[in-house]
Amino acid sequence: MSGLTFGRVVLMQQGAKNAKTHFKALIKPQRPPMPGTATPAGYVVHRKPPPDDATPLERFRDWLLDLGTKPIVAYIQLVWLILLGVDVIIFVGCILYAFDWGYLSEPVYHCTTNSTCCECVDGTYRVLVEDYWQEISTQVMSALFTYSTLLAVPWRVAILHQVFSQRCHSKKGVDFYGRPNWMPFFHIGWGQRVFIAVLLNLAVVCQLVHQVLHFVWMGPIVYFESPQGQISLMTGPVAGIITGVGAGLTQFIAEDRLHANQPHRFPPSLISFIRKAIHLICTGQSLSGLFKEAPAEAVKVNKASAAHPQSTTPPLDEPPDVSSAA
Repeated sequence: MSGLTFGRVVLMQQGAKNAKTHFKALIKPQRPPMPGTATPAGYVVHRKPPPDDATPLERFRDWLLDLGTKPIVAYIQLVWLILLGVDVIIFVGCILYAFDWGYLSEPVYHCTTNSTCCECVDGTYRVLVEDYWQEISTQVMSALFTYSTLLAVPWRVAILHQVFSQRCHSKKGVDFYGRPNWMPFFHIGWGQRVFIAVLLNLAVVCQLVHQVLHFVWMGPIVYFESPQGQISLMTGPVAGIITGVGAGLTQFIAEDRLHANQPHRFPPSLISFIRKAIHLICTGQSLSGLFKEAPAEAVKVNKASAAHPQSTTPPLDEPPDVSSAA
C-alpha cells in the first residue's frame, strides 16, 4: 500500500513539474529578433494566459496578438524594409529626374494643349518615364504601408474595445480581461488612452481609403493633374502623419511621466532615451553606454513589476525586492 502511495506521489510530482514547465512556456515572452512588429513589446513581456471564462472572440484576439510576435513576421518585416528602401531610392531618383529614361505616350487621355506635367503631342500626352515610375513607386509605397497598417490592426482594435468595454471601462492598470497588468500603456489615463486608440484606428481607416483610391485613380495624369491625386494624398500620407504623430506623442509623453513618477515600476520611455542621448552628445560623451544601459534597465524594471503582479498601487518611496522576481 505504501509503495502504491509513493508511486502516486512521484507521478503527482512529475505531473506538477510538467505543468509548471508548460505554464512557463505559455507566459514566456515571445519577441521576434527585430523591432517594429505588430504587437508592442510591453504587452508581450507582461501578458498572461487567458482566463478559463474567456470567450472564443477574446481567444481569437489573443491569437492574433500572439501571431504578431512570431519570427515569420520579423522575417517578412525585413523583406518589407528592403522593398521600402529600394522603392524610396526609385521614388527620389524619379523626383530628381536622375535616370534620363526618356518619354512614353498616354493615349487614354486626349489633349489639345500642354499641361503642367506633360507635353501634348498629336492629341495625346507625352509623359516622362520618370514621372510614370514615380507614380508606380507611390503605388508600391502605399501597398507597403497598408501591409504594416493591417499588421497593427489587432492591437489597435483591442485597445479601442478595451477603453469602452464594461469589464475595463475607465480602469487603469488592467489588461484586456480586467486583471492587473504592468504594461505602461495600461496605466495611462483613460482619456488619453481613448485619444490614442481613436487616432490609431482613424489612421487605419485613412490608409485603407488611401489604398482604395490608389486602385481607383491610377496613372501619372491623375497623379499629377487631377484633384483625385490630391484627395488620395490627403487621406494617406498627410492624415497618417497627423494621426500617427498625435497618438505617438501622447503615448510617449504619458509613459515618460509614468517612469518619472515610478521609475522602479515603469521602464524609461523613448522621450527619456532621447533626452539622455542629447545630454551625452552635448557633453561630448559616447552613446555606446546608453544603448547598453537602456535594455538592461528595462529588463530590471520588468522583473521588479513581476514581483507584485496583483498590485495596482505600489508605494512610490519603497522599491520592490528585485531579487525575489528573478
